[in-house]
Amino acid sequence: MAFMAILLLAACTKDSSTDSFLLEDIEAKQNGGNRVTRPISNSLQSDPDPSLPPLACAGGAYAAGGALFYGTITHLGKVTGNVVNQSCELLSDGRLKITSKDRIIAANGDFLYTEGTIYVTVVSAETATITGGSIITGGTGRFVGATGYFIYENMVVDLVTGHESHTSYGEITY
Repeated sequence: MAFMAILLLAACTKDSSTDSFLLEDIEAKQNGGNRVTRPISNSLQSDPDPSLPPLACAGGAYAAGGALFYGTITHLGKVTGNVVNQSCELLSDGRLKITSKDRIIAANGDFLYTEGTIYVTVVSAETATITGGSIITGGTGRFVGATGYFIYENMVVDLVTGHESHTSYGEITY
């Protein structure tokens, strides 16, 4: 009965594309609590977090203090979250290297924590591209002790508004 209640609750809070993985994960954890490793991907958009001051970069540049994001991530469903930039450095090739600590809030309220490193390349007065990725460093609920990574792709930021969008892929163990 408890298993059905968990399934019903999960079905109500998850994106339908994650249901088969969720069922497999629940069954694996009930049969000995084994951690599972799965591919993970996302489609996210973000805007600067107005509550954070700009971050001064070594070399005289500035970066946003962080961002608020939303979108979807496999195994998490619809998500929201925040990025808090930790350091910024102007590299000799003109790119900015920014490190961050990120908190992702899953559809069911579980948190997933990551630490990111991005490289920002300005391509015009209005646009920059970003490469990089993040390491999964744990979380809450079913993501306690989670590990893994994301590799960012198709990451573009509007330098006028600060709006950014990207997809990513990787792997998660939880």
